[in-house]
Amino acid sequence: MNPYNIDTTHYNINKPIISLNLLYKYMPETTGCEKCKEVNGENSEWCCALVSPSMYYVEFLNVWIEVQKWSKENRLSLILRAIKNYLSSNDSKGCIFFKDKCLCYPKRPLQCSLYGIMPEEIWNSRVEYVKKIFDCEKMSDAFKKKMVQCPLVSCTNGHKSITSMEEQKWFDHTRQCEKELGVPIAFINEHDGAKGCYRTFHDHIMLEFFDDVALNNLTRIKMQMPGEEDIQKFAEVLLEKIK
Repeated sequence: MNPYNIDTTHYNINKPIISLNLLYKYMPETTGCEKCKEVNGENSEWCCALVSPSMYYVEFLNVWIEVQKWSKENRLSLILRAIKNYLSSNDSKGCIFFKDKCLCYPKRPLQCSLYGIMPEEIWNSRVEYVKKIFDCEKMSDAFKKKMVQCPLVSCTNGHKSITSMEEQKWFDHTRQCEKELGVPIAFINEHDGAKGCYRTFHDHIMLEFFDDVALNNLTRIKMQMPGEEDIQKFAEVLLEKIK
């Protein structure tokens, strides 16, 4: 079940998935994350603890293939975190794949791989875009914190950042993989809009498991701004139905 009517059999997704992983293979490696706990102490790994990365559907499927190798218990635990994130009205939500460490690091999406080494002008333009969407005065301190790239991260080749041309080339390659997968161009061009295919991990998972009626009902519950305890109880009930 997905909103793009994509055939997710191995035959259809194999070529774009291979192409995507070739891109990951030839992108520059980064360093610096290993210093995070030493430098930041209790505030270490705040990027993963506060941010839900967005990705194209082909990137999500690339990670989901690996998830199928997990135990049933770990898969259900991940879905539970997805439901809780979806229902939460907090402006800052941690990545559902972060649990003391990144659970999908070798397959992490492009946005994660570029964090810390993105060209300053591109990063700043994205920050300005976010500011237009959200009321800066109402942002939590945690949300404001994720508007800064980590100063610890750099490329292992000695460069602090990549070039804007490289960044554009890699995103274009990922978009091409999305097209080869069969996602309609209208969804790709919509990007992170309401009908776009560039979504967070938890949104992709919810779209895989729930139809429009169920998602509309969940959205109504979300708009009531339930507390953490209510979200936990509701998510557990929903997970039982998924089982």
